[in-house]
Amino acid sequence: MDPKYGGILAAVPITTTLAFIFTRTETSLAITQGFVLSSLYFAIPSLIFLLSLYLLMNRILSAF
Repeated sequence: MDPKYGGILAAVPITTTLAFIFTRTETSLAITQGFVLSSLYFAIPSLIFLLSLYLLMNRILSAF
């Protein structure tokens, strides 16, 4: 099995997309766009964490 598919599945923001859809049905487009833009800013720490985890994986696993 290719680990690429597991990574794609883990990275798919299904819950976030559903939240934006429901937000759009209840509020205006401008408010929903603001929420989407804000979520992009909060994705940066997650990307830094995943990159760090990838680079340090050998060091972390060799400790166990």
